[in-house]
Amino acid sequence: MNRNPTPKEIFDVPDLAFLQSAQMERQYFERKEAPTRAQAMKEGTNVDAILKKKLGELQDKIKATLASFATSNKEPNGGLFVLGVDDEGQIRGLRHLSSSELERLLDISRLLENIHFELKRVDCEDAAGASNFVYLIYAAYAEKTLVCSADSQR
Repeated sequence: MNRNPTPKEIFDVPDLAFLQSAQMERQYFERKEAPTRAQAMKEGTNVDAILKKKLGELQDKIKATLASFATSNKEPNGGLFVLGVDDEGQIRGLRHLSSSELERLLDISRLLENIHFELKRVDCEDAAGASNFVYLIYAAYAEKTLVCSADSQR
């Protein structure tokens, strides 16, 4: 029987093919791309405000997903969030984000309390063949622990 890898196994030894596959979007795995200025420009003229809003929405998604992984996925012990891969499995990367935007998205301890997580940068080529990177965020299951939002305001 061929079993699927656990979130921790993929975090420890990243498999880009798996991160892009349909198997990736399951109860223990989630992936999202980060918004770009080009996407924000399509939505209106106040690009900075639109981009800030979209980054806030992504931050909320990361927070909710990691809290869910930590409190409901006892087997296989947590879950894995991949930042920089779109819903269809295309690597979009994170090189387009400023250092402060990236730092804001990855500052998990500011977003959530009582959560054990690990971050890993994975260098790769994006869908256009350019040098880029994605981040893996592994959240371990936290038995009998209440995971709380640490940041109620943006």
